[in-house]
Amino acid sequence: MPLTPELYQEILLDHSKHPRARGLLEAPTHGAEAKNPEAGDEVALTLRTDPKGKIVAIGWEAAGSAVLRASCSLMSERVNGLDIDEAKALAGRFRAFLTGPEPAEAETDFWEDAAALGGIRHLPPRVKCAMLPWRALLAVEEV
Repeated sequence: MPLTPELYQEILLDHSKHPRARGLLEAPTHGAEAKNPEAGDEVALTLRTDPKGKIVAIGWEAAGSAVLRASCSLMSERVNGLDIDEAKALAGRFRAFLTGPEPAEAETDFWEDAAALGGIRHLPPRVKCAMLPWRALLAVEEV
């Protein structure tokens, strides 16, 4: 089923009001922070991996917009279960999805609910909000 603008909005509102994986993990194996001083947005990201490097838990805290919270939540769902390198590669792919040329339908389908963030691609300040947790993911290191 194609995502309509109304469905995009519904997904973003749901993830903003009922964020998944909110709250930093105790005893994380990996972590990072990212900031967007222009908007006052901040995100802290914690991950726990198994011995093979697969993400088995993710947690975050964010201060900022509803778009930021929704992006944190959607990213958490999308990368849980991947290994760190796969998650970082996905973050790079997401940057291209959000900031590159208009994506093909197959690319939009690939992102599932996270594709809802593509609706803000023409609003540069909002793109920065949506990219912030993904930037933190790209910067994640062992703690």
